[in-house]
Amino acid sequence: MVEIKNLTYSYPDSRKPALSKVNLDVKPGEFVLIAGLTGSGKSTLCRAINGLIPNFYGGKILGSVSVMGISTLNTKVGELCRHVGFVFQDPEAQLIFEDPVSEIAFGLENLGVEPEQGFKRVEEVMASLRLGHIRDKRISELSGGEKQKIALASVLVMQPEVIVLDEPTSQLDPVSAEDFLLTLKSLNSDLGVAVVLAEHRIERCFHLADRIVILDDGKVVFSGSSDEIAKAGIANVTGLLPPIAKPFIEAGWEKIPFTVREGRIILSLSRLNGVDRDAASGRGASCKEKSSLKIKRKKKKKRTQETNFRKVQVRVENLWHSYGNGVPSLCGINADFYSGDVVAIIGENGSGKTTLVKNIAGLLKPMRGRIFIDGRNIEEMSRKEISALCGMVTQNPEAHLISRNPRMELFLTCEAAGFDEENASRRIHDILVTLGIEAFASKPMEELSCGQRELVAIASVIVRDPDILILDEPTRGLDSSVKEKLAFVLAKRKEQGKTTIVVTHDLEFVAEFSDRVIMLAAGRLVTQGEMREVLSDSIFYTTQYNRCFRGFDDNVVTKKDALKVLRELG
Repeated sequence: MVEIKNLTYSYPDSRKPALSKVNLDVKPGEFVLIAGLTGSGKSTLCRAINGLIPNFYGGKILGSVSVMGISTLNTKVGELCRHVGFVFQDPEAQLIFEDPVSEIAFGLENLGVEPEQGFKRVEEVMASLRLGHIRDKRISELSGGEKQKIALASVLVMQPEVIVLDEPTSQLDPVSAEDFLLTLKSLNSDLGVAVVLAEHRIERCFHLADRIVILDDGKVVFSGSSDEIAKAGIANVTGLLPPIAKPFIEAGWEKIPFTVREGRIILSLSRLNGVDRDAASGRGASCKEKSSLKIKRKKKKKRTQETNFRKVQVRVENLWHSYGNGVPSLCGINADFYSGDVVAIIGENGSGKTTLVKNIAGLLKPMRGRIFIDGRNIEEMSRKEISALCGMVTQNPEAHLISRNPRMELFLTCEAAGFDEENASRRIHDILVTLGIEAFASKPMEELSCGQRELVAIASVIVRDPDILILDEPTRGLDSSVKEKLAFVLAKRKEQGKTTIVVTHDLEFVAEFSDRVIMLAAGRLVTQGEMREVLSDSIFYTTQYNRCFRGFDDNVVTKKDALKVLRELG
């Protein structure tokens, strides 16, 4: 289906190849997961398969790429799309209509599919991705996750023989992501569609893949099954394994799970083995109680009145908002954000998360209700006053980046903020090093991966150190090591008493960095509270660790929690 031979590619004006001597075959009906650290070449490889490289991006290319026996180097992208469907990292780059149905049907019209058959296909794919509720909305009114689902639908509806997807679930909530991947796996298994999926959130798809290909610095360093990864030396690739595997590895367990189900089986077997050992030793209930894995721990007390002694940085009172279609996107939201707090906002796609933070940042105006920053009603503040206190990174990093390279981008930000040259240089150096951007700080923006551009957009706001920082889906395209660097920056802000608000579907990241969690659904506030209180009481909106250990130790939420329990049991 796909044949790549000795592919070496360099972007225009780049001295270093983005891909180097890549060889890869994809067989009919095969599900291939492309993994690798941020900037390892995953997006570039995807673009080569669908012909965007070199037909759109230009640059220097050696070797060959063919799909269904057709050379991508000598064939127009429009011709290749009959055989290979491509889903971009950024849905904004893929959508051209304002009407969701028209967007999904557009590819079918280009392929000359009969209207009756086309209508049937559109309805089927909308039902499979649960898009019926946005049928009559304008695409500009949709959340980033909803736009991503529209982009996915517009490719699936054409039923290509090969589907290439670049971070397709990065903006999807956990339930939507699972639904989509199961639909994709069904097409793969039942219809023989070959799937090439580049993804950082590998816990969502590790178990679905027939083969995992790991890229490092533009080279293929591993190609094989998950079992073969284990045999090849699992400790060497822990940064590219599902979160649930990591505490088992660090605790020294012999069996390593790749899914929550496998983890629960391992824990259950360990419990049974423990009971057998107790019976054989005659140590009775005391030993059994220790090894049964039903560990009893005291639940942490909920936050008490101590919050009353801390400054309320942002207060949201009875906030309502509508985009003018008569349907409210926010319904009477009340929430306080304290100085020094790191607050995560979670919920399904279209639940109102982005709308809420845009109101706080002053990018939208409330239909009803009030928002206060440092005790001042933002309706009485100028846009300049709000932006001086509150910095926001939106879902689309391209909306922030205007310079040729990351270093210049940060200099312009500091210049606009009025920093002197010495202060600006110090700030820029610190943030480039802390977030790991220094290595590509002078590279042209167009050569950067989506994750690298996301990181630069975040840095361009953090560098001016606002009292309130809002990040909307900041971990898109970031590997676990980069997320740890970002979490370190958020921890430093917390020490300084600054407020951070993060909208995300990355619940493992939420568990590691946040103090409090707010959950929205259909524009309404479902719950808010301590991170552990909210995540440990959820079924779908929680971490892999909590789902794995539920029933054994319900207080496990983070990797650190899981590691502690596994060491006690080991």
